Amino acid sequence: HIFENAIEGLFQTSMEGRFLSANGAIARILGYESPDDLMKNVTDIQEQVYVNPNDRDRLLSALREDGAIIGWEIQYYRKDHHPAWISISARLTREEDGKPRCIEGFMIDISERKKTEEALQKSERYFRQMVDNSPVAMVVIQGAEEKVLLVNRKFTELFGYNLDDIPNAEYWWPQVYPDEDYRKFVQEKWKTVLEKATHP
Repeated sequence: HIFENAIEGLFQTSMEGRFLSANGAIARILGYESPDDLMKNVTDIQEQVYVNPNDRDRLLSALREDGAIIGWEIQYYRKDHHPAWISISARLTREEDGKPRCIEGFMIDISERKKTEEALQKSERYFRQMVDNSPVAMVVIQGAEEKVLLVNRKFTELFGYNLDDIPNAEYWWPQVYPDEDYRKFVQEKWKTVLEKATHP
């Protein structure tokens, strides 16, 4: 009952690439009606399930060398041939003489997480392009430590500094305001502006 009711896709596969056992969750993840449907139709995991067949070669190599893998992210084909992102953890079981016997483990569908990550990455690329192409000098600063995440081309053009020159604001202030008293005055003004912006 634990095997059948698990929310993770539990499996055993032969070294040659056939399912020896599978629960209902793995059948659902891969788009099959039942474990029997999965095991009947999938006779070569590497060619039928892996989007990149070389991933199975890498997996087998890692299992032979390390005995287990944890949280490998791989693309599998569903029954309808649409790709899905899978996180797979598995271990290699061996015969008494040390010969590999089978692979057993579990997998979870991480397709939605991957979609979210890709959307965030796309949004970040768009933001970076927008900032970099801006005709106004811009700096993106993060957190209380004022880490500099990005300086655009216009900033470098006007001031001569790139991201390597000013990893955080601590490096920036002395370079642009070498006079210590005036630097403190400007820093206080800057803090006041930030406080008004964050607590209107």
